[in-house]
Amino acid sequence: MQLILLSKDRGHLGHLRLTSGRVWLGIGACVLSICAGAFYGGVTAARILGVGPPEAQVATWREELSQQQAIVDATQRSLQQNLDALALRLGQMNAHVVSATTDAAGDLVLVMDSPVWAARVRYCLGTLPNVKTRIRVLPHGRS
Repeated sequence: MQLILLSKDRGHLGHLRLTSGRVWLGIGACVLSICAGAFYGGVTAARILGVGPPEAQVATWREELSQQQAIVDATQRSLQQNLDALALRLGQMNAHVVSATTDAAGDLVLVMDSPVWAARVRYCLGTLPNVKTRIRVLPHGRS
C-alpha cells in the first residue's frame, strides 16, 4: 500500500510505502507517545485538582460510612429508649384507668383512681385536637 503526499508550497509529490516495517514502527511509536502523553496529562490534572489515588478515596469513603453508621446506631438506640419510656409511661397510665366508656353525647369518659394521673391524662389530651373527654376521679380508697 502506498500513501501519496502532495506539498502545497513546493508542488512536489511524495509517497510513503505502508508495507515497510519502519513505517509501522513509527506509527506505533507515535500512537504510544500520544497515549503516554494523555495518561501523564490525566495524572497531572488529577494531582492539580486534588483527586487522590483510588485507595485514598476508598479509605475516605469507608471512614465517612463508619461515621454515618455510628450516627444511625446512636439514633436507633435513642429511638428505642424513647419508645421503651413511652411504653412504660403508657402502661403506668393504663394501670390507673379504672374504666373508659362513652356517654350519650359520644364523649369519652375516663374514670381514674388517682388525681395525679387524671391531671397527667388531661394534660396529654389537651394536645389532641377535637377530642372531647371527661375525666372522673374515684374517691380515695374505692376501685
